[in-house]
Amino acid sequence: AVLAGEKAGPTAILPLFADFPQSAAVLLALSGYSNRNGECWPSIKKMARALGMSDSTVKRGVRHLRKVGLVRIIGRTRHGMGINIYLLTLDVAKAITGREV
Repeated sequence: AVLAGEKAGPTAILPLFADFPQSAAVLLALSGYSNRNGECWPSIKKMARALGMSDSTVKRGVRHLRKVGLVRIIGRTRHGMGINIYLLTLDVAKAITGREV
């Protein structure tokens, strides 16, 4: 674990994916769709197709990313489509330590 005041090395984030490794691919997909503010709104189906995963695996990946604090759902798209708007928080220090750093 990273202590307050320490810098996280490039591998510090890896334990966050131990419980559900596929969530790393989901995070990469979300980052590929995101704008400069870290917002994106790809559908589960679109990500599943792009990643070669089932819809349910992508949904579990999103749930895991939310649980560890790397992604938040900040709303839903308009036009009746009901697609989530995701915000990549990428607060790695908080996700690793479980507290504000």
